[in-house]
Amino acid sequence: LTACQVATQIRMADNKFLMLEPADDPTSGEDVVEAAAVGESRLEWRHGGDDSKNPKPFAVKKLRDLTRKYSLCVPGKALKRMRDEDLCALAPFVTVFARVSPQQKEQIVAALNKTSHTAMVGDGTNDV
Repeated sequence: LTACQVATQIRMADNKFLMLEPADDPTSGEDVVEAAAVGESRLEWRHGGDDSKNPKPFAVKKLRDLTRKYSLCVPGKALKRMRDEDLCALAPFVTVFARVSPQQKEQIVAALNKTSHTAMVGDGTNDV
């Protein structure tokens, strides 16, 4: 089961999921850091990871509207491309962060703590 499937089964999410994915997956490594430095995140929302439906571009100003209709999932590969200020705006709206590294968990907690308090995050092995 994926984290999104579990979230649905335990009723953590009532809506269908939108997954934040890199718009052009071939870019990685230094290109990602360089793109983030110039504010070019190249991310898009996809319906449950399904590439066949029309993706929605990532825009911080549209987050509240998206969450009225969808639950949001952000995997680690999308976090790599995200600017800190975008993560701070996005984090409170996300239902599931999936497949993230311990360093990314720390980034998420720091972003959440800017507007609220977070006591613990994790699955028992790489907790922050």
